[in-house]
Amino acid sequence: MANLPNKIIVNILCRFSVTTLCRFKCVSKPWLSLISGPFFIKTQLNRNTKNNHHHDRLIILLSSSNFHTVNFKTFQFQDNFEAFHLKFPSKQNPNHCKEIWGSCNGLLLMLNDYFSFFLVNPSTRQSKKLPISPFSINSVNKCLCLDSYWLGYDSSSDDYKVVSIAHYDYGCDFDDNIVSVYRLRTSSWRRIEDSPYIQWVGKLVNGSLNWVGINPSDHSSVITALDLA
Repeated sequence: MANLPNKIIVNILCRFSVTTLCRFKCVSKPWLSLISGPFFIKTQLNRNTKNNHHHDRLIILLSSSNFHTVNFKTFQFQDNFEAFHLKFPSKQNPNHCKEIWGSCNGLLLMLNDYFSFFLVNPSTRQSKKLPISPFSINSVNKCLCLDSYWLGYDSSSDDYKVVSIAHYDYGCDFDDNIVSVYRLRTSSWRRIEDSPYIQWVGKLVNGSLNWVGINPSDHSSVITALDLA
């Protein structure tokens, strides 16, 4: 393998599942650097998406503060299946996460018992606690509101983003809903244009988040979209 061009090595390795690649990181320092690099991660993801591979698709089971996974094929085609306990490193353990608010390319946006959000990668056993948006209405004047969160991927910047929409309460002096965006690459929040609509159900399609929402002026249903780029 040491005599093969790097391009061929990448072509070979990107055909394996994420679980297998995590073990391959232990082969050598060059493989660790290669597999952990952004170029390889993007190449492997694009290849699996293009070829519609299902061999590494997992079903996530949540019980108390534990994560379990079930292989998609095993669960779908066999009566008996085994759930595997996912063990996270102590410093990256997303304890007490019980709700999944979004998913994108195998990355999960999860909420724990203490109303903290985490980005969780079950395949690599990595997680990251998100800082609270400084633009949330609760952060401004402590009034009651409902913050909604969605997860998406921006291919133009090769970055994952979390969109937060703070729905104003009738006791707050806000006409619109505050919209802020978290970038994983910079670990920072940025406020963008406010929205007059109350969004509930969201779906990521072709780089934009799309919602079924309510127009507060006449309570009619609307569809709104946010381009993540």
